[in-house]
Amino acid sequence: MRYQVVRDDQNVRASIQLDGKEVWCLEREDQGRGHWLLHRVVDGVKGPAITRDQYSNDLIETVTVGLVLAGHVAQVEGGVVVPVPVDVGDFYVSGFGYLCSRNPVRMVLSEFPLPKELQGHSIRMASPAEKLAAGLSSEVSAAFVGS
Repeated sequence: MRYQVVRDDQNVRASIQLDGKEVWCLEREDQGRGHWLLHRVVDGVKGPAITRDQYSNDLIETVTVGLVLAGHVAQVEGGVVVPVPVDVGDFYVSGFGYLCSRNPVRMVLSEFPLPKELQGHSIRMASPAEKLAAGLSSEVSAAFVGS
């Protein structure tokens, strides 16, 4: 399953979607000038605010870490971003579609197979902009799979 972080141009709302369906939203208080509020969205209905923070990226990361731990990958422009251990390299996709690495030892890095349309694409370390689009901290090590 894939999640995507969608931010609006006015910087007053952000949405976290799971397989194209909104499941979390962030909105600013005081007509876009105050703190960010995090809401759960169920069947298109926004629930009450769960928490608030001065920085939207902190709230987004709180949600995306849970999604990553549940095995979801982040959909970004041109591919997906998958968090990986810091010291891994020489990526490949296994015959069953899982993201793997050969260095320092062979290991499976993804909980679920990658989307079939991305299995033949290039794999590299994710850029800071791709990590931000995935809702991940810049300190997190991540791989980008895509074109």
